[in-house]
Amino acid sequence: NNYDQSTFMNPVIFPSTASQVSSIFSNGKYSGYYNSRTCSVHSNGEAYCWGSGYSSGQYGVSSVNQAGGYLLGDGINYGTNPSSTRLPVEIYNPTNHSITQLSLNSRSTCALMDNGSIYCLGYNFNGELGDGTTCRNGTYLNNCNGGDWKPVFYDPVILPDGLYAIGITPGSGTDQCAMLENGRAFCWGINWNGGGMD
Repeated sequence: NNYDQSTFMNPVIFPSTASQVSSIFSNGKYSGYYNSRTCSVHSNGEAYCWGSGYSSGQYGVSSVNQAGGYLLGDGINYGTNPSSTRLPVEIYNPTNHSITQLSLNSRSTCALMDNGSIYCLGYNFNGELGDGTTCRNGTYLNNCNGGDWKPVFYDPVILPDGLYAIGITPGSGTDQCAMLENGRAFCWGINWNGGGMD
């Protein structure tokens, strides 16, 4: 083949404190764009992300030399430049619940917790994160960052009728979807293209 297979032989280097990897999630269909990234969930309920970043906020944490963007999940604004270390960084999770699954789309990162709740972070100008809030420029209300982003898992997604989720997956483009305990699908997001928001 035409691929340099040695590219795929280097292991991902996690911090020495990280527990065993349970599962890997990626938004590979956006590969090559500003928001392509990969995240891992670990046996102790923590999660890490790595990849390229732009000025959005989907990751939960980021690495050094990123000047302005909430991309990796730790609530820190690292910007439009990719990390110089390119090492995984831990998602900041203040919810007191363990992460069991992640869902990544072009504007948000969502986590399914061990109690069946879901938390999302990322772009929230029109309430895309499903937690009943919006983030508009200049506001720090609703745990927003003073811009259009909610950079950390602060508020749970509002699921219907008090149900809990048993799985999550990215929907169409900017949507996110959950499989509920009753077998129904429930989706939220901006629904530009009619991506199954019924």
